[in-house]
Amino acid sequence: MKLNYRYEIEIKRPLDEVVRLFSNRDLLTKWQRGLLLIETLKTTDGKKQYMLMYKLGRRKMKMTETILKDALPEQYDVNFKVKGAQHTACNSFTSTDHNTTKWTSDVEFSFSGLMNLLARFMKAGFEQQTLMYMKSFKSFAENYTRV
Repeated sequence: MKLNYRYEIEIKRPLDEVVRLFSNRDLLTKWQRGLLLIETLKTTDGKKQYMLMYKLGRRKMKMTETILKDALPEQYDVNFKVKGAQHTACNSFTSTDHNTTKWTSDVEFSFSGLMNLLARFMKAGFEQQTLMYMKSFKSFAENYTRV
């Protein structure tokens, strides 16, 4: 099963400031709810990889993040893998005026095994999680509000 969707959000900050905050890995834990740990892995095929540890409710979840293309602000493509699922997010940032930036994220999830069955019932949850992280970043960028 595949799941595709797009979200756009406007951030009341200049493009250069939004990109600076978004690209700073040391700030991820300040706006990504549940992110506990980021560990740099070996670079594979010239692509940076990280192990991310999240706490979601009572359980911990490890995922591998691979940066597919880093050409900010025009393009920042990343792939996340966990057992039974992976998703790719193609992000772009554009200036809508001197103090506003539009963040567009095109997301594709694909599932295998048991997750293929479960995803059919959890579709809205995946979309809500993406939107939650985008809103968290917006709040962080605009007000320096931490999660």
